[in-house]
Amino acid sequence: MPFDVGTLDEWLDEWLGRKAEDLEESTVYSYTMTTARLRGMLGHIRLQDLAEDDVEAWMKWALREGRVRGGKAGTGLGGVARRSGGRRP
Repeated sequence: MPFDVGTLDEWLDEWLGRKAEDLEESTVYSYTMTTARLRGMLGHIRLQDLAEDDVEAWMKWALREGRVRGGKAGTGLGGVARRSGGRRP
């Protein structure tokens, strides 16, 4: 699918469909769950209209609230990445 046609959702469907041929079922599931986070906020945007600001806003959201640890929002990806460079202690 050319980048100038369709939404991020449509592109992700195409990409995952092609990748799935060479991946284990568990990996496809993992990719599906991971891309669902993108789809929720960015999926409706046409690829040609997707801007750096859109991606940065999503990244800030994902780091702040995208994952909940210990039952408290805001203790997700950002806290782990800053303390340990993205690796588990």
